Amino acid sequence: MDLRSLVVGISLCVTTVGIADVVTLGPGQGWSTAVSNNGVVAGSSTASAEYFIWTPAGGHQIIGGVSAGSGAGGQAGIDSNGTVVCGTMADPNSNLFTAAFYTIATDIWTPLGGLNGSCDSSVSSGWGMSGDGSTLVGLGWDACSAYATYWVGDQAGVSLGTTSSGQSTRANAVSSDASVIVGWQDGSIRQGAVWVNGVQELIDLPNGQDASEASCVSADGVWVSGMGVGAGFGVGDTWRYNTVTNVSETVPNLAAGGGLYMAGMGISSDGSMVVGSTWPWGMPASFGNAFVWREGKGTQQLPAYFNEIGVAYPAGFTFASVTGMSENGRWLTGWGNSGSPGNTVTWVVELPGDVVECPADVNGDGVVDVVDVLALLAAWGTDEADVDGDGVTDVVDLLAMIAGWGDC
Repeated sequence: MDLRSLVVGISLCVTTVGIADVVTLGPGQGWSTAVSNNGVVAGSSTASAEYFIWTPAGGHQIIGGVSAGSGAGGQAGIDSNGTVVCGTMADPNSNLFTAAFYTIATDIWTPLGGLNGSCDSSVSSGWGMSGDGSTLVGLGWDACSAYATYWVGDQAGVSLGTTSSGQSTRANAVSSDASVIVGWQDGSIRQGAVWVNGVQELIDLPNGQDASEASCVSADGVWVSGMGVGAGFGVGDTWRYNTVTNVSETVPNLAAGGGLYMAGMGISSDGSMVVGSTWPWGMPASFGNAFVWREGKGTQQLPAYFNEIGVAYPAGFTFASVTGMSENGRWLTGWGNSGSPGNTVTWVVELPGDVVECPADVNGDGVVDVVDVLALLAAWGTDEADVDGDGVTDVVDLLAMIAGWGDC
């Protein structure tokens, strides 16, 4: 077989659609908030008030820390390789709650401390982690003023401050290289905020009103989405924001089944897909309706999307929310139930291979070219440029990249 035939054969292999199965965790095992490129899920255990991870090979595991409640804040985040989890722990030296990260390989939590003093029983809390695992973001307390904060490695936290005197801020998520951080700025409302290289931008909606808090950012930091709230008791839409053009666009709610609140909780690398939940009142999105929005195709309920792309899921299962999307767009996780919101569990699924548009476009610029080849070679032996989804970057991925050469 000549090289061209081999390349074509590999290309066909990596774009074949198979049936993917939604996996559901057991009752009480916890609610997920993040998933890595290789399917490692992180979240909060509802039974033990600690964090958990779930892996495709090893299943469910409690990892410690202190999940939100009883004075502790924060939520689980994870790096793209599924090796480091962020959250909050009780510092054994002070007995105060602090932002922290957990290294899966060593089973060790590392406390990060706060800014300047504490408020009540907390000095800080962790809310998100960069894809490269270098940076944790969240909230730090300066006396009893709360500010968006980031930590690089185990170094001291750096406050992003506030642009409204006397008002708080918080960071919810961070781009893969940590250059873009997103969250909120308190003021007349909790307004969506973006910090690009440490400089804050406030997000406005297309109608000129303030956008609600930002909750997710694409791997390259270009695209942001977050919370939307309807007027009065009407149906709310959410939004996506471009940090390069500083322009926001409306992401419309479901035509049927939309609620007052709509939150984008994950956004693809090219900004063309937003996932999340819509729900009717100010309760957790376990009472909601999971949605997928795709550019040019609109917003649809998650089961309709799964039916379209060939994903199998339990009969009668209600998908309440999508709470996390992996950076490579291959994994989704969220909450749902078979019967009532009181029976909410975590679900996770790996999408079929060709659902991820142009997987050979490693840097997400819309074209497969020499820049992607260099990125692939730099990631050789890891899963960071894994085009065919087998967990390792190798010659098969290189050949698939060659087969997909040119515009996506």
